[in-house]
Amino acid sequence: MAKRYTHPAPDERYYIKARPEAGDSRAEIARSLGRSASTVSREMKRNTGLRGYRPKQAQRLCDGREFADHAAVSRATGSDAYFARPYRSRERGLNEHGGGLLRQYFPKSMPLDGITDEQVGRAVSRINHRPRKCLGFKTPVEVLQNAYDSGEITVSPSVALQGRI
Repeated sequence: MAKRYTHPAPDERYYIKARPEAGDSRAEIARSLGRSASTVSREMKRNTGLRGYRPKQAQRLCDGREFADHAAVSRATGSDAYFARPYRSRERGLNEHGGGLLRQYFPKSMPLDGITDEQVGRAVSRINHRPRKCLGFKTPVEVLQNAYDSGEITVSPSVALQGRI
């Protein structure tokens, strides 16, 4: 049976960063870590940018303290928390894109404690009425309304787009 792949631990990532600078090849690094050369190669390829291999880049948000109290937040807000799997950027694309769209209305420099529900509602409405290339240049509102009219979904688009069911 094939050995299951596991992501390098933080200390292994820092070792992978230091050893090429000392002149070691990827194969030598892999041997010293007890890993396959393809694991080290994959790790370096995925986390190398213009400034070289960056071990901190490999530590995703779900590994950090940002979501340490997610269960309490979920209970308090009555919502569910979902986490993307490591190295599955396609699972984060939509929320990253949505966050970028919201930042057009609420820049990072803006304190969020003064934002009203009306301001959020206005921003969400504008975003939901913006045509999208992936929807054939239709708006999300149009797509949901068509699905509702054809019976594909049973929740009214006006309710679904407000997040209330």
